[in-house]
Amino acid sequence: MNSLGKFMIALSVLLCASLAMAGSGRREGPVTSTPKVWGSNGSCQWGTNCPAVNGSGGISFDRVYEFQLGGTTYAVDPSLDSNYLLGVSGNFELGCVMEFGENGYIYGAAIHIPATGGGTQIANMWNIGGGAAIESKTFATTGPGADDETGWREQRFDTPRPVVAGTRYVISYTMDAVNDKRSTVTDPVFATVDLVNGNVTWPANQGLGNCVFGTRGVFPTSPAGGRHYYVEAMYSQEGPIGEVFTIDNGATGYVEVGVWLVQPGFGFEGDFAYKDVAAGAATATWTFDVTTPGTYRVSATWEEFANRTVDAPYTVLDGVTPLETVLINQTVAAADFTEGGVGWDDLGTYSIAGSSLVVRLTDLGLPGGARVIADAIRVERTGN
Repeated sequence: MNSLGKFMIALSVLLCASLAMAGSGRREGPVTSTPKVWGSNGSCQWGTNCPAVNGSGGISFDRVYEFQLGGTTYAVDPSLDSNYLLGVSGNFELGCVMEFGENGYIYGAAIHIPATGGGTQIANMWNIGGGAAIESKTFATTGPGADDETGWREQRFDTPRPVVAGTRYVISYTMDAVNDKRSTVTDPVFATVDLVNGNVTWPANQGLGNCVFGTRGVFPTSPAGGRHYYVEAMYSQEGPIGEVFTIDNGATGYVEVGVWLVQPGFGFEGDFAYKDVAAGAATATWTFDVTTPGTYRVSATWEEFANRTVDAPYTVLDGVTPLETVLINQTVAAADFTEGGVGWDDLGTYSIAGSSLVVRLTDLGLPGGARVIADAIRVERTGN
């Protein structure tokens, strides 16, 4: 029998014992975090604002480094926990199931490697339904977060991944096939109690446990029962600075009132909508869902021509609250910057407190007989 088979049998026995226990619950009580200073970067500690890496800016992440349950402290410290699973071959994918109370982003993963560990690990993020990893990144061996290849290590993804409140995800890491050791803590509580830290919940999955394991590099599905692996998500409600959203005419989030025609062959993504100027009753509206309140740069593009209106009225709203109306001369090309093969002009930068940012264009304009153009709107998050 190979090592994975032996490991699965051991966990099955442990799982049966966990299922025999009565009771389940949601443990809100003290779950604390201990700051861990990155190797050479003494100015940055986990859980506080850290230098920009992969576009994350100075963002504080919700992570857990030790659990305090029922008066017992579970920490990555041999003096407190002897269940390290040292010396077992590393042909495993180890992960934990996580659920988030608010929409937010996963910026990466943090794991703990025992002092005698080493090798190369890969951080993975999965939808709870399985399939291919939606994000994957090999842990760095040098630089911030790498430490000395043992202890707490973190790795940020190239692209922060949005998560939906109330939806479960799996954060895991692929062990090194030869050299790796791993940290774990064992207690039946992990099979029966939801671990909660702020907006992050590690659900007990009705006795199956907070964590899962499987073959390395494959979505892990085997329940870990009373074992909890030291693998955590770098989660924040704050969206990444510089994140860009674009809605084109005709796309999801774009709505017209009145009769607008479409001109193919020009504009952003090959077409734009247009209408003769009138009394302002017809509208084109772009609605962006705002996951993270903050400041947003709003820009518009249009296909310029001599028959366009000289004062197209774009109104920017925070939900239903108007913030500003900007008049745009559409006989002149948008030229603040170029992206996606077209020019853009900035309408302004706005502070959005609600859950949607709306841009509304009406058909009110001059001169008579001119046309108003509705093409794409671009929104970029610039700050908190």
